[in-house]
Amino acid sequence: RHAGEQTALRVSGREVVAIQDTSELVLGGRRARAAGYGPVGKGGALGGLLLHPVLAVEVGSEALLGLVSLQVWNRQGGGQRSTRRERATPAKESQRWIDGLRQAGEVLAQASSITGLCDREGDMYELFGQRPANVQLIVRACQNRRIEQAAPTDERLLFAFIDSQPEQGRVKIQVPAAPGRQARTAELAVRFAPVMLRRPLHGADPALPETL
Repeated sequence: RHAGEQTALRVSGREVVAIQDTSELVLGGRRARAAGYGPVGKGGALGGLLLHPVLAVEVGSEALLGLVSLQVWNRQGGGQRSTRRERATPAKESQRWIDGLRQAGEVLAQASSITGLCDREGDMYELFGQRPANVQLIVRACQNRRIEQAAPTDERLLFAFIDSQPEQGRVKIQVPAAPGRQARTAELAVRFAPVMLRRPLHGADPALPETL
């Protein structure tokens, strides 16, 4: 909270991107698990904590303005997913994305603009439905969502619809080298269009709007 208060003093009048993602703090194997640390990593054999920070970065200069918020938790149990759909979002770890975006709207309120940035885990209808009014949102798509269309014969799924849009340009980006991957130049085609998302048939809170 103290870090967020200090960041809030630096954002007045700036265009800010609020970037959030999750990291794992691995504290060991059997000893860490025996000491009460929950499962992290693939397979769950390692024990540790999960960290979900939200960082404020200025548009243009790319200056790191500071920490907006940080959620830290110890995963309980074995990390079973069998009852995932039966649980409401506030009882799931995915609630961290909603909380992070809400905290960004509060801490960065004096910025001239706020854009939340999430990876594929943030592609949740609940996140879209609970987005603070002062925060725009960029999310890497994971779900091929149902969308509303004017004519019943039109494609009703997001990915096919956007693929059918005319190409508006191309962008080249430099992908840095990583373990097992050489550096390369990637070329991306840009397509865009407004869409009306439909509430998922399963798992979504029925109190959320039918469309967004």
